[in-house]
Amino acid sequence: MWDLATGQPIGAPDATHAVYAVATARLDGRPVVISSSYQTVRVSDLATGQPAGAPFTGHTDFVSAVATAQLDGRPVVISGSNDKTVRVWIWPPENRSGLRSRATPAPCTR
Repeated sequence: MWDLATGQPIGAPDATHAVYAVATARLDGRPVVISSSYQTVRVSDLATGQPAGAPFTGHTDFVSAVATAQLDGRPVVISGSNDKTVRVWIWPPENRSGLRSRATPAPCTR
């Protein structure tokens, strides 16, 4: 992530994985960036570049889409993968209560 005003990086880059999708949102009143890589979805604090909780894991192939929404008044992170599933992740991670995600088979066209 980069500060557009100064051109300087924000936080340390995660150079361990390719990034396939990025979205920005406001979760718990703070700006965040949601990114995906191979089988993983990460949420980072946009101001500091630091991780905002543990990564969401569970996909078995590349995660190619990420988004956020409200579900029953709670923020959720949504991810779509080449494993042909869409997952809905509870936010914040501390409120997962053992529920890692709900996988929904998604039609996949080529």
